[in-house]
Amino acid sequence: MLKILFFLFVAVPFVELWLLFKLAALTSPLVAILSVVVTGVVGYWLARAQGWQAYQRIRVSVEGQENPTDPVVDGLLILVAGVLLMTPGMITDLVGFLLLIPLSRVIFRRQLIHYFSQRLQTVVMTQVPPPAEVVDPDVFEGVVVEDESMVDEADEPRGDSC
Repeated sequence: MLKILFFLFVAVPFVELWLLFKLAALTSPLVAILSVVVTGVVGYWLARAQGWQAYQRIRVSVEGQENPTDPVVDGLLILVAGVLLMTPGMITDLVGFLLLIPLSRVIFRRQLIHYFSQRLQTVVMTQVPPPAEVVDPDVFEGVVVEDESMVDEADEPRGDSC
């Protein structure tokens, strides 16, 4: 796990900076800066639009009492794509755009579901009706309703009984 964290937080940003410097050296620094800004804006716009579509698919599947796994995983992948596209760099932008393309996202989704289905245990729960209550024939259930017109004068408290 430490190697993966090292790779994500040290190696990837280092490679990203190196690629941006190479792009700036081959073209101009303005092109490198514009590429970061443009991919961030375009990525935000695409992630927002596809995120809304994923939300609608989740809502429809829940309302239809269907399994929402695919739309939920799509929403998660779109969120990751948005974060990657907002991160400056060329590799993260490439992976982010791949996650936003629906056809390639299907591949990522299948791999992710397969990975977690191998590591998680599935438990199926069913709803069992409560046990039948034993009814005593000598007991009556009811509600007491007090009506002011039905109150007897004898039931009213007297002020002289102290």
